[in-house]
Amino acid sequence: MPLIYITGVSGSGKSAVAEELKKRGFEAIDAANEGYNFWHDNETNVIVPIPDEKIVHTPEWFAKYEWKSSIEKVTGLAEKAKKKTIFYCSTAGHEKELWKLYSKVICLVIDVNTLRQRIATRSSNHFGKKPHELEAILKWLPGDETNYRKYGAVIVDATQPLDKVVDDILKIADSCLP
Repeated sequence: MPLIYITGVSGSGKSAVAEELKKRGFEAIDAANEGYNFWHDNETNVIVPIPDEKIVHTPEWFAKYEWKSSIEKVTGLAEKAKKKTIFYCSTAGHEKELWKLYSKVICLVIDVNTLRQRIATRSSNHFGKKPHELEAILKWLPGDETNYRKYGAVIVDATQPLDKVVDDILKIADSCLP
């Protein structure tokens, strides 16, 4: 069975996709909200607590720290996925190190207007609400689809209604089954 990695920039819909997959009876991990991802010091690789809101996610913060998935936890998911399909919804600075664990990589892509609207209206995640955070996300957006295509990811248009996005993901997952 496959371990499917669903990724994309902040605001692309990873958390919403994870919730919808769970509603449909699938095991789906929302890495940012379920203890799979942590900030790591770039020099020491030590996990760091998130400091005061005024400091988090400044350009200086991004230069010093990186958002990473727990390699041990993702390896455990890959082992568990030998018995059933699991969807891992995440983004991480070191994700290419983990690609060997995934049966398929799916990148959710959105346009600038959709990104701005989602960030402005979401209430479950405050990342991107501050101007410097939104600026960082907007810088990541143009290269996201290009980079993922280059590495063989399947691209899903996440500007579609959530049901359609999840239907597309499930079709891709079905193509991974033996």
